[in-house]
Amino acid sequence: MQNVDCGEEIKNLILSIPTEGSAISCETLSIFYGVLSKLLPYLGNNQTLSKKEEIINHAKKYISANTDCSAYDIAKECSISEPYLYMLFKEKAGCTPNDYKLKVKCQKGTELLLTTDKSVEEISAIIGFSSASHFRRVLKSQIGLTPKEVRKNSNF
Repeated sequence: MQNVDCGEEIKNLILSIPTEGSAISCETLSIFYGVLSKLLPYLGNNQTLSKKEEIINHAKKYISANTDCSAYDIAKECSISEPYLYMLFKEKAGCTPNDYKLKVKCQKGTELLLTTDKSVEEISAIIGFSSASHFRRVLKSQIGLTPKEVRKNSNF
C-alpha cells in the first residue's frame, strides 16, 4: 500500500465510501470511481524517491524553514557529512547548499517586495542578509532585477 499526499478533501471522500455489507451497490461503485479519478493524478507524483532524493528534499525543506542555517547545520539535520551534502546538492540540485539558500532568500525577498511596503533595508534584515546592498547584489545576480525593478514590474 502506498501513502499518497492528496489533501483533506480527497481523504474525506475516501472515508465516505461505504464499506459495510456484502453487496456492492452501483452508488458505492460510482463514489469509488469518482474518488479514484480524483486520486489518480496524485499517484504519479508520488513515485518512490531514491535515498539521495529524500535527503535533498529534506535538506531543501530545512533550508526553506531555516534560511540562516549553515552547511554544517543542514548536514547534521540530514545525518550526513558536509562533503557528502555538497556532493548530493551538486548532483541532484545542480548547485551548492549555499547557492540554494540564496535562491530561497531571494524568493522570500521577492515575495515581501511584492506583497508589502517594507523598505529594502527592512526586507534584507528580515530574510537574513547582512546589508541592503548585499541583498540588492544577490537579488540582481539571482533573478536579474533589483528590488526597485521587482516592485516596478509587479507582473514579475
